[in-house]
Parts: sequence; structure tokens; C-alpha cells
Amino acid sequence: MPYIATEDLRSLDPDEVWTDEQLAASVEYAEEVIDTYCGTSFEFKTWGPKALDGTNSNYIILPKMFIRTLSCTVDGTSAQTSGWRIYDTGECYRGSDGFFNFTSPGGNVVVSGTAGYTSAAGNSIEWAARVIAMGWLMSSTTRIPDRALSVNSEFGQIQLAQAGGNWRPTEYPPVNSILNQYRFRPPAL
Repeated sequence: MPYIATEDLRSLDPDEVWTDEQLAASVEYAEEVIDTYCGTSFEFKTWGPKALDGTNSNYIILPKMFIRTLSCTVDGTSAQTSGWRIYDTGECYRGSDGFFNFTSPGGNVVVSGTAGYTSAAGNSIEWAARVIAMGWLMSSTTRIPDRALSVNSEFGQIQLAQAGGNWRPTEYPPVNSILNQYRFRPPAL
């Protein structure tokens, strides 16, 4: 279930005629911004398959945090994950059944599963998703990019505020404040 429903967005601006595809794309964009910046999702989501390089040890860092279920193949062979220690940080230690072998060119460890911080997004995450999605919809109809520094028109040049930065994933300071509170780690690539 998404963080917000498309009907919620439609009710915010009933005079605007947004297509269902535009609304769905804005919700998807908002979730991607939140999940990527915070390093995890705020509801249980299926992820993978993701190919990782082996480490030649019994330790590997998974691309998601708060793993709920995990399946793994190493060098094309399914691995039994029941004895593995998987921490909320994404660290995974194999039991005594082997190593995550490294091969060239890599990508020999394929993982997938379910992950998420909670089973449903909280009110502040829902609000942040609503603001990001609505901002995406509004910016799709404007001619001024959200990160523009200045605009030239027949009335002269207008200087705009710059909202970007590594710790500011959106152009909305209240949303950035909420996302910084829920940021668990820098997102994995």
C-alpha cells in the first residue's frame, strides 16, 4: 500500500484535472524520494532481486535496512538463510555454512526479500509524501524548475532561493526536517 492514496491528492486540489497516471507517478516519485533519502521504507515492501559482489567472508551489507524476510543465492546455488544473523542496519552474517565468495566480475550474490521500518507509514511520513507528490504535480505544469537560481522575464531578473543540498532532499524545509529525523543511514546504491 502506498504512503498516500491518489484520492488524497485529488482532494487537495479538486479544481485541477490530474490524470490517474499523473497522480500515480507523483505518489511513486514521493515514495522513491523518501525511501532513498532515509535509507529504508516505512512499510513492508518486497525488494530485489539485487546482485551484490561477494566479500570472501561471512559478512555482507544488504541494500535495505530492517529486513523481514530474505532469500539468497550464492554462485547460482540457493543458500539456507535460517541460521544467519541479520541486523536492522542491513549487516548480514552467514552462519558456519560458508562465505560470500567474490568472483570477477562480481554480482554472484543475489538477494531479495521484504523490508521496512514499520508495517504502515506514520502521519509525518504520510504528510511529507503528500507535500512531495503535490509539489511534483504542480511543478509538472510550471515553467520554472524547482531548483532554479534566477528567472529572466520582460520585468527583469528575479533571484530565487536555492533549496538543494545533501541534507535537503526537497525544496520544502518542513519536509526536509521530517526526513532528516527519520534518516537511518545514507542510502545504499
